[in-house]
Amino acid sequence: MQSIGILGCGRMGQAIALGHLRQAAPTPLWVFDPRPAASADLLEQARALGKDHLVHLVTTPEQALADATVLAVKPDVVPALLTALANAPESLLISIVAGTELAALRRHSHHRIIRAMPNTPALCGAGVTVMLHQADDRPTDRSRAEAVFSALGPVLSVADEALMHVVTALTGSGPAFFAVAIEALSDAAVAQGLPRTAALEMARLTMHGTAALLAEWHPALLKDAVTSPGGTTAAGLAAAEAAGLRHALMETLRAATLRSRDIAREKNQT
Repeated sequence: MQSIGILGCGRMGQAIALGHLRQAAPTPLWVFDPRPAASADLLEQARALGKDHLVHLVTTPEQALADATVLAVKPDVVPALLTALANAPESLLISIVAGTELAALRRHSHHRIIRAMPNTPALCGAGVTVMLHQADDRPTDRSRAEAVFSALGPVLSVADEALMHVVTALTGSGPAFFAVAIEALSDAAVAQGLPRTAALEMARLTMHGTAALLAEWHPALLKDAVTSPGGTTAAGLAAAEAAGLRHALMETLRAATLRSRDIAREKNQT
């Protein structure tokens, strides 16, 4: 890919930009954001990497159009932004705008559009992006979109747009759910006498190692491998079941999924 455009220089827009700047062969970036402070922040981080010469800050959305251009703005900004691109030659846009469906995007644009959902761990290069693959996507567009997000971590896909709501709940909101679990476990360890700094570090590293094992093991197998008859893990799991932990987690994901659907319904009516 020869160039990447980024419309919106918030947290995720910056994560995409910096992910590419950290690559061995970084791609030139064309960046638009009406907020000078956001653009200046990205440029400062690029300068720290010695890559600021690859970041081209532009003054209009049309100037940011590239081989693949990411829409990384708030949903309420999308109609005006796409209107500003109405007279630009047809190009590939990749929307990471939460809760805004393809039909709503295409009502305001003649450009080719692909939806994707990266998540917050992309900020440290450990993200996961889920792309929506449609039957009418051009193969070259798919490969370009995947190349944009592969710098941030693995790229997965779904073929049914309705599934993007549960994707939003699982991968988009999921980091917050895991963070609460780490916080709760470390708080419990502090209550049992462990120093707070040590408790948080032990909980974090345990989750990190568990995630690595789960790349190869089914969760049930890992649970069984740790659980000895009559042991500490068995006691803890019994308490978790009695407290309804499994049900609470399932309801957490269900609530987030339903909220994503509600937001989409509200946004896509406009």
